[in-house]
Amino acid sequence: MRDGYDVLSETVPYDTDTGRVLRALALTPLGTLPEAVFEAVRDVVGGVVERAGAR
Repeated sequence: MRDGYDVLSETVPYDTDTGRVLRALALTPLGTLPEAVFEAVRDVVGGVVERAGAR
């Protein structure tokens, strides 16, 4: 995730439950992002979990 000139990256264990993944990410530095920016993280995580489940 890009925040201005800073690029943030985190890794959490995969889970088919998007909520669990997002809660885990919220405990990382990504959780300090403004709510509007974290909404973009939600969208990306939801897409990744959806695509992984389609395989």
